[in-house]
Amino acid sequence: ELASLAWSFATAGHAAPALFDGLALRLSVLVGELFTAQGLSNTAWAFAAAGRPSPALFARLAAEATPRLSEFKPQELASLAWAFATVGQPAPALFDGLAVVAAQRLTFFKPLEVANVAWAFAAADHRTAPALFDEGFGRHVESLGGGFNDGSLVQLHQWALWLERECGRAEGLPSEQLRARFHAAFASRGGRPSRLHKEVLSALASLRLEPAEHLQTNEGYTLDLVVEWRGEKVAVMVDAPWHFHNRQPTGHTLLRRRQLRHFGWRVLPLPHWEWSTLYHSAVADDAPPQRRMQTYLLYALEQRVI
Repeated sequence: ELASLAWSFATAGHAAPALFDGLALRLSVLVGELFTAQGLSNTAWAFAAAGRPSPALFARLAAEATPRLSEFKPQELASLAWAFATVGQPAPALFDGLAVVAAQRLTFFKPLEVANVAWAFAAADHRTAPALFDEGFGRHVESLGGGFNDGSLVQLHQWALWLERECGRAEGLPSEQLRARFHAAFASRGGRPSRLHKEVLSALASLRLEPAEHLQTNEGYTLDLVVEWRGEKVAVMVDAPWHFHNRQPTGHTLLRRRQLRHFGWRVLPLPHWEWSTLYHSAVADDAPPQRRMQTYLLYALEQRVI
């Protein structure tokens, strides 16, 4: 089965862009003929997990899945929601249907499934789901509190920020104690600075902008670099390859940018391929790489801050 093939490659983490491109073309034709609910969910999950978004395929998956959501098990609903949010594919009718069906079966959703659904709605910024995120949802999250792993706690923190701060609603939230666990898990994430990060830091410092590293916001977000520009604080986001699918921001990247802007930050995304191209072309031309980097950063600060 083609869907099983895609799922197997995605599960194994085996990069096969040509295979997924070919599968997308073939599966777009077959979606309405052969797919069970599990097949639809697995296909969407596989393409999202493999970082191979296909707008045409996801549009077909949404069209086929939306009227059949009552056939989906909780795990399949959660995987479907997560996949569409991860690739950043708009599907308002699908999310409307997901909200209704998930609300009806909420007590059957396990911790990972609850976290995936909540995060998906936050990442998609799909706000027409009052039937799902009501007091019953908060109670169910509370009842599962001990079963969430760190990844789920991180997802639920972004969902809680979305529901309370972006949507202005609090009735669907769990207790402050559990939300403190969400925040702690989210804020404790860390990683080693990449070479790209160090190069951007050096170039900003050479402009005498005095960049601050790894500043943490009150909401728990860790900012790569922060500089002051034209009297405003700007969060410089050093966007590595895993922040994109085919040079399009992932759902995770879009959610991070949107929430930081909502919390009052100006954001400057720096895509990895632009920086790499500039650096290597400067070396090839025997031009000072730092001078070219400085020019690029000054232009970006003037024209591309969002």
